[in-house]
This record gives sequence, structure tokens and C-alpha cells, in this order.
Amino acid sequence: MRAVRSIASLFALSSIVALGGCGADGPAAQAVSAVSSTVTDPASGADCDGKDVRLTRDDSEWILHGNCGTVTITASRGAMNLDNARSIRVEGSNFTVLNKQLGELSVTGHDNTLNLTDVDSVDIQGNKNLVLAREVKQVRFSGNDNTVNPSSKPTLDDRGSGNKVM
Repeated sequence: MRAVRSIASLFALSSIVALGGCGADGPAAQAVSAVSSTVTDPASGADCDGKDVRLTRDDSEWILHGNCGTVTITASRGAMNLDNARSIRVEGSNFTVLNKQLGELSVTGHDNTLNLTDVDSVDIQGNKNLVLAREVKQVRFSGNDNTVNPSSKPTLDDRGSGNKVM
């Protein structure tokens, strides 16, 4: 009889724990959220809520709202439109980014197009990338055949070849 009660108690306890994690607002969801501050491949239309974002799916498009932390793009042949980010790192290729306010941009991929409004620093290590922006404070090239076309006059450090600031 004692074994039956113990099994019943364990079953009830495990059911409560399992059901406690079912809702998006439950303690289990909050614990997972507290552990991971990086969201991978969020649904389009998601709010960053200050979190870091990682985009990995090729041939996909995202619209992200709010203030993002660091956005890392390893995907290729895609597009992203976001409001604000602390930094964006583009490792994929043939990707398009639209952004209003950005701290740092780093591009190691190739053939990307970034249409930004305001960005503090641009570091392009890849090849054949295009950056359009209204305000850029600093540009650094170590890749080749890249173009940055800002309305401002950024400081320039060009260690590649065939690069242009227009």
C-alpha cells in the first residue's frame, strides 16, 4: 500500500510540474527566459524586448520591433527589418537589412545590402557589401569591393582594396 501511495504522489507531483510549464507565463517559461537572453529565429513581428537575436534560417524574412540587443545573422538569402539594435553582425550572404538606429555594424559575409538610418560604426570584413545610411560616424574596411554611401563624412580606415565611401 505504501508503494502505491508513493507512486501516486510522484505521479501527481510530476503532473503539476509538467502542467506548470505549459503556459507561456508559467514559472518554467520564466526560468527558461531568465537563462537564455538570446532568441533564435523568432516569429516575424516579434518584439526584441532588449534581448539578443540570432537569425539562422536561409531564405527567410523577419520584422522585429522594439530595442534589440546584438542581432547575429548567419542566414543567407533573406531580409530583416528592425527598429533599433545595439549591434548587428552579418555573417551570411545575400541578406538585406533595414534599420533605423544602430550602434555597431559588423559584416563578414558577402553581397549583403544594409539600408540604415543612423549607425555609429561600420566594420566590413567581407566582400561586395553595400551600406546606405544617413549618419555614419566611423567606417573600417578589411574586405574588398565594398561601398558605404552615407550622407555624413565618417572617419575612414581602409585596409582592403576597391572599397568606396561615397
